[in-house]
Amino acid sequence: MTTPKIDPELMAKLKALGIDPTSPNPQWVTTQPVNAEDLPSVQHHRDLLAQMRDVLKNQLQEDLAKLEAAHMQLEKLKHGGGT
Repeated sequence: MTTPKIDPELMAKLKALGIDPTSPNPQWVTTQPVNAEDLPSVQHHRDLLAQMRDVLKNQLQEDLAKLEAAHMQLEKLKHGGGT
């Protein structure tokens, strides 16, 4: 059985993960633990959540201002209207 050619870039990635596909019996070897906070996808989600938080805070402030204006208008109407 012949071993197929493996792209050198893929080979480097596999070895970095602890897999040596050139050995007769490829096995996992001890690897370093991954800090999930350092993963790009986690950082991207964190950034998106921060943006969403800011948008929601701004929307809440706008909604509270509209509510206060509507409440003031209601109070004027209760006390005889006026402009």
